[in-house]
Amino acid sequence: NGTMPDADAQRGLDATVKLLLSLGHEVEEAEPEIDGPALAATLTRMVSAHLTASLDLWGEQRGRPVEEGEVEPVTWAMARNARTITGVEMARDEVTLQLAYGRMMKRFDVTLSPTITRKPERLGVISLNPTDMRTFAAAIASFPAHCAFYNQTGTPAMSVPLHWTDDGLP
Repeated sequence: NGTMPDADAQRGLDATVKLLLSLGHEVEEAEPEIDGPALAATLTRMVSAHLTASLDLWGEQRGRPVEEGEVEPVTWAMARNARTITGVEMARDEVTLQLAYGRMMKRFDVTLSPTITRKPERLGVISLNPTDMRTFAAAIASFPAHCAFYNQTGTPAMSVPLHWTDDGLP
């Protein structure tokens, strides 16, 4: 989504690149040819649709629909948004991401990116009852900026703790 890693995450990425080069690997900077804001919108639609399917299944299992007061405001807003997404739009979103990744991977065996772009927030800092959804969405999207792409394309991925912050966080 265009979010750059903070200084700590960048140090970890740089150290990992150095390690890979020392082991004889070729490392080249690249990124999928996809518009950052379009990617963010696509991921939001996809996550919202999957979340809504989960809420619907939960409601079916317990014999009554999930109601607004039973979930966080963010969850309800995402579910409300998802009900406007068609199946064709959902499939188009998935295929768009898969094709972008496929074009990039014609040249590479693996990709390397920081799992998170900054240290985690303290518990409670990011509220699921935000007063401004845009600020909330930006805070969430900028944290695991690279993970969402792999999650939504179904691409195999793994997180390997090769760097620790000065605070001792991986």
